[in-house]
Amino acid sequence: MEPGNYGSILLCRTGPTRHNIRIVERAKDQGLEWNPYRGVITPKGEVLAAETEAEIYTALGLPWHEPADRDACSF
Repeated sequence: MEPGNYGSILLCRTGPTRHNIRIVERAKDQGLEWNPYRGVITPKGEVLAAETEAEIYTALGLPWHEPADRDACSF
């Protein structure tokens, strides 16, 4: 595990899969990448957000959702 990537791993593991796919697509729409083991990555390879789930949602311009509510969320 890289230092400071706990939030990204937690986000990935609490899924669900289709929610994770939406996170990946949202990152791509913004010219970024979401790597579950590193976080939100800029085109230059810099980690933009990874420490907390909320930080990742914020970096992608999304409201944070509790894991139990992620099946129903739409963005």
